[in-house]
Amino acid sequence: MYLLGILLYVICLVSLSALGGNLSYFLNLPSLVIILALTLPMLLASGLLSDFLKGFSLMVKKVNLYSAIDLKRILEADKLAIQSLAIAGFVGTITGMIAILANLSEPAKLGPSLSVAFITVLYSLIFISLILPVRAKVSSILVTLEQEQVK
Repeated sequence: MYLLGILLYVICLVSLSALGGNLSYFLNLPSLVIILALTLPMLLASGLLSDFLKGFSLMVKKVNLYSAIDLKRILEADKLAIQSLAIAGFVGTITGMIAILANLSEPAKLGPSLSVAFITVLYSLIFISLILPVRAKVSSILVTLEQEQVK
């Protein structure tokens, strides 16, 4: 179901982007690099990258193979990823705004610089929205495990 939901989400994103103009306006490699370059090292530094990836593997499995401790680590990794993505989006935006201010004397560069500044926030929000269903499922499984232990 996760893959189907993500597919529908991507279709909606592409459709909305196409309504807003040329799809190429929404593709920016430097913004994507900023987001990933500021998020992945945080997961690596915390030692939670493998737990973060476990969360996605859990989404495509029918049965939970992880312990409560593993699930809590996945939740912590997802929390860190969401926070890092939000920070990366804002860093990209601030960087873009600095570029805008540096080029105020060249009006032709303002529009493209402004779009790059905002696209990093868009990318971070898209990545965060891909993590939220993982958090919800892991939390749900964890609640079920805890309820079974009480019985």
